Amino acid sequence: MSSVLVWVALTGLAAGVVRAAWQSRRRPAPNKPRAAARKERAKAAPRKPPYLVRGYPATAEQARAIDLALTRDNLKIEAAAGSGKTSTLVGIAEALSGKGLYLAFNRAIACPHTTRITQSFRFGPAIAGLANAVLREWLSADLRVRGNPQRDSRIGRCEPEAILCRTNAEAVATALAAAGQGRRVGLVGGVGDALAQLRAARELKHGRPSAHPDFAAFRTWDEFEARAESHGAPLLRLCRRVDLDQAIDALQRLGRVEESRAELVVTTAHKSKGREWGRVRLADEFRHPDGKGYSPEEANLLYVAITRAKDCLDIDDCEAARKAAGKASNPRRQRKKT
Repeated sequence: MSSVLVWVALTGLAAGVVRAAWQSRRRPAPNKPRAAARKERAKAAPRKPPYLVRGYPATAEQARAIDLALTRDNLKIEAAAGSGKTSTLVGIAEALSGKGLYLAFNRAIACPHTTRITQSFRFGPAIAGLANAVLREWLSADLRVRGNPQRDSRIGRCEPEAILCRTNAEAVATALAAAGQGRRVGLVGGVGDALAQLRAARELKHGRPSAHPDFAAFRTWDEFEARAESHGAPLLRLCRRVDLDQAIDALQRLGRVEESRAELVVTTAHKSKGREWGRVRLADEFRHPDGKGYSPEEANLLYVAITRAKDCLDIDDCEAARKAAGKASNPRRQRKKT
């Protein structure tokens, strides 16, 4: 039985800009030219445009991707955030005959045929403009995402459904602060790791060395503080911001809140990949080119965080996002080619 191997590469411009490479493993019959085998396969495939993708008509970009998948041995798709990457791959699988295998990995794939899916279904033009500023100004990418004109997304202050942070420590601190205000908070990924860290910190503070990986190298709390201060460790900032005994008790209560029943979700940008919320607030931890410790990976994270919101994106507390918004309203001029 013939089979299809589909590779999905989460790479390049972070989770929001995904390079999905589709590679057919069907082999042409012996002594039959590859081009002839492709034509034969395309003729046999159940091509019935306009295609349906999960019950909805495919967009022009999705239809082109399906057409190329039916007629090419290799296909690479560059897809913007919220553009229906998974749905497109489902549409390709439905259009092809035979069974398939899907693999995901974090590497770009070189293959000769490329198409793009740039139309986002998740958010409108305002959020797309901010995302494109990060792509253009800080990542020097030529891919642009097009906002959904049917969505009246806005950038401004709002009561969030989700708060996105850069680090786990900031997410824990944010969740504890919200819980202290009486909110029912869900921490994505659970509280197990954070509880283990805070308990180990408490042990070391009380003069008892800990076997926890974050503290095992230190005999005293002073040693840990000296090392962490020189590296700007978020964990040290968290331990200084909270009373450890109270934080541990609060985290144990948070652990009993199911995310689906939470009125506020707190997560990191890494853990938010592939997810979306109506109203999103960004914490003030994300880095920008003018700040300390910046790298392109930091711009990747900011792009991911920006593109999780559907209706409202609150960047009032996020300096990096505000700087990107300034770039969106005043983009750098492109040099004229001579």
